[in-house]
Amino acid sequence: MILLLLVYYIGQATFADSRPIDGDDTFPPSIAARASSSSCPNAEHCRTTWNILWSCLATIFSCTWVAVHPNIPRPVNTRDMWLVQRWWHYLWEFLSNRMLLFIIALLVPEYILAWAIRQRSRAQEIARDHEDSNWTVTHGFFVIMGGFHLFEPLSHTPEEAGRQLQRASVADQPNSPISADTFHLPPGGPIHDPHEGHQPIRMLTESDLFRSHNDYQFIVPTEDEIKDQGKSDWLAKSFALVQTTWFLTQCIARGIQNLAITELEIVAGAYAMMNFAIYFFWWKKPLNIGCPVRVIDRQGEPPQRTRVRRHLEETALEYALHVMVGNQDNKFDWRRMPSASMFWSDCTDVGIIAGAVDITLFFGLNFGVIHCLAWPFSSTLWRISSVAMIAITWTVGLVSLWGKTRERVDLPIIGGLCFSAFLYISGRVITLTLAFTTLRSLPATAYETVQWTTFIPHV
Repeated sequence: MILLLLVYYIGQATFADSRPIDGDDTFPPSIAARASSSSCPNAEHCRTTWNILWSCLATIFSCTWVAVHPNIPRPVNTRDMWLVQRWWHYLWEFLSNRMLLFIIALLVPEYILAWAIRQRSRAQEIARDHEDSNWTVTHGFFVIMGGFHLFEPLSHTPEEAGRQLQRASVADQPNSPISADTFHLPPGGPIHDPHEGHQPIRMLTESDLFRSHNDYQFIVPTEDEIKDQGKSDWLAKSFALVQTTWFLTQCIARGIQNLAITELEIVAGAYAMMNFAIYFFWWKKPLNIGCPVRVIDRQGEPPQRTRVRRHLEETALEYALHVMVGNQDNKFDWRRMPSASMFWSDCTDVGIIAGAVDITLFFGLNFGVIHCLAWPFSSTLWRISSVAMIAITWTVGLVSLWGKTRERVDLPIIGGLCFSAFLYISGRVITLTLAFTTLRSLPATAYETVQWTTFIPHV
C-alpha cells in the first residue's frame, strides 16, 4: 500500500513538472500558474523534476537495497520441483527476504544499522578467538550469516551411507577443529551439486566448528574464496558509495551557492548518512552469497528437529522488546535453526547489544535532525513528523539507559515503546509521502544546477 501511494505521488509530481507553451491553454490555470512560478531563471543551467527524482531514487535505492547485506538463505533443492513450484519458491524468497529487508531499511534504517553493528562486533570477536587458525573478520561474518551448513545422507544406514559418500582426502592440520571422520567437503567445491544424495539439516555456528569437539578436521575456505562467491560484491559497494558521495557533494554545493534543496533530496541525504555508517560496519561482510559451504555428517545421525519457540514465561510484548533492541538471538536454540534467521548475528553479549543500541541512537538522532533542515520551507505536518522522530528516538535512548539497571521492564513501558515504534514508522511514511508531493511545486532555484566552475580558484 505504501509503495502504491508513493508511485501515485511520483506520477502526480511528473505531471506537475510539465511546462506550458506560450499561447497554449491546454493546461488548467492552476497548473499553468504553478509551472510558471517554478520556471528555471537560467535555461542553460537547469534540471527537471525527473532529474531530481531520478537522482534521489538512485540514492535511496543504493542505501536501502544495495547496502543491505542479507544472510545466506536455507539451501533448497529446486531441481525436483515443477516449473510453477520453482517460480513460486523464488518469488516467495524474494518477497519474504529481500523485499522485506528493503521495506525495513526504508522505514527503519536504524534497525539495519544496529544489526550491522552486532554482526561486526561478533565477527571481530570470532576472528580474535581463532587468529591461530588464520581466521579473519570475513570468516567471522561468513559463519554468522550461515556460511556453513550441515547436510546428511538421505539414507541413514551405515552400509548405504558408505556407498553414497566418498572418503574425504583431507590432510591432518593441527589448527583445524574438525576431522574428516565426521565431516567432509564433497569433491567439486563447496557449492557444487549441493543436494544430490543429501538433505540440508541446519546451519553450523562457531560453536559447532570450534567448541563442540576436539577431534574434528575441517577445510575452511580462504578469505579470497569467500569473497569470490559474492561476484557483485565490489561492484555493488562501489556503486552505492560513489552514488551517495556524489549526491551529498551536490547537496553541499547547492547549500554553498544558496540553491534550493528539495525535501526529497533531504530525505535521500539522511539515508546517505546512514548508508556510510552501515557500510563502515559491514565492509568486510560478503554480499549476495546464495549457497553455503556443504558439510556432510558421515556418522549419519540426524539431529532432533524441533521448532524454535520463544520462552513461554514471556509475553508477546516482552518478546517484541527483545526484537526491538536486537536481543532476539538469546531466544533461539541455534542447534535447531534450519538457517540463519533474517537478523541473526549470533550475539548474546549484553554489552555488545547495549553498545549497538547506543551507537544506533546517535545516528538515529542525526537522521531526524537532517529532516529538520527543511524546517524553513516545509509544511506543518513535515515539522511535526520530524520532531516526533527525534523525540521518539531520544525517548527510546533514555528508556534503554534506564533499563540497563533493571532486571525486568514493566509491561506498560514495553507497550509504550511498541506504540512509539508505530508512531515512528508513521512519521517516516508521512515524510516520505510529503517528499514526493512537494515535487509538484518547487521554488525556481530548485531547478538550477550547481555551477562547479565557481569553486575553481581564479583571478
